[in-house]
Amino acid sequence: IPHKNNATISEMRIMSMNIDGDSDLDKILAETKKRDVHVMIGVDAERSTNNYTTWDEIKNNFSHDAKVGIFCGVKQLWGRALGGTIAAVGKGWNQRCTSIDGDCRKWGRYTVVKIKGKTSRNLWIIALYAPYNNKAAPQSYHNLLVDCMQNYERVHSTRLQRDAEGNLCPHIQLRTDLDRILAKASTAGAEVIITGDFNEKWSERGPYRQWMEQNGLVNLLTPDSITGGSTTCFPRGGDPSDIDWALCTHSLYNAGAVRAGVLHEKIGISAHCPIFISVKTKLWLQLSDGDVTNCKKHNYEANHIKGGPKDKRVINYQKLISKFWKKNDCSKLTVTALEKAEIHYNNRAKGGV
Repeated sequence: IPHKNNATISEMRIMSMNIDGDSDLDKILAETKKRDVHVMIGVDAERSTNNYTTWDEIKNNFSHDAKVGIFCGVKQLWGRALGGTIAAVGKGWNQRCTSIDGDCRKWGRYTVVKIKGKTSRNLWIIALYAPYNNKAAPQSYHNLLVDCMQNYERVHSTRLQRDAEGNLCPHIQLRTDLDRILAKASTAGAEVIITGDFNEKWSERGPYRQWMEQNGLVNLLTPDSITGGSTTCFPRGGDPSDIDWALCTHSLYNAGAVRAGVLHEKIGISAHCPIFISVKTKLWLQLSDGDVTNCKKHNYEANHIKGGPKDKRVINYQKLISKFWKKNDCSKLTVTALEKAEIHYNNRAKGGV
């Protein structure tokens, strides 16, 4: 688990977790600072696409230079959006981020962060949220995805993936769509890291684990004695589980270019622990010391009017404010606003409108 006191300049650090729709990212973003994280990814974000409040929160509390991607999931009848993802790449690494892509079908199942190295060395980071297999609740994420698949077939006259009984299957569809991403990554010469909530216990060797083994992916986390996998989820009303994974391609693993660990602490409201992944950028992306330094330690001026009362920039800014204040007669407007507010307050106090 990285910490800003032991973080090395030659690594790019990633924090990934299921944030369980946490509306307040303060504790999560505080953890990214504590661990000197460059790439933050959250699944099951439950936000609207390009949500400004979240965008502003990330810019102010993660990294003001961050490239940010916020993608909506699938909305329930009463407006809540299940699924969805957040991704942010900052602290200079935004210069190496070529894109942050959302779910190709706009269902909020995954996001793809693309990082460019040198000499055609590329790295794609995929974070996914596989639906919990809840078929009983009509408005569960699983059933909402089935509805989306039905609608997609009607609109596009295309048959999507089905299970052995002929029913539309969000899980098989997700793995099929991931296969396409892996194929595109191979064409682009990119190695891949996949992380997220698979909603499948590693020790049970289910369809997702079989899929990752068929694709030559390697588990980066160390199994423990609690669950038989790497325990990552501690729900309040159930047993701990190992449903959050971190995987990578064999080339990355064999080169010793990537490592990962789970922080067994509660961050925010989520029952899921954050997973930290570190990539040796000099080894794999073939960046020089100068490249890494630029990404890691470049100082950005966050406030262009920063300074004391005698600073020239502050004085010029005050003059500009004064000019526009007089031009728009703000003093008179302020008095008028205060008078209206007082009248409104008095009416409320008397029981009026």
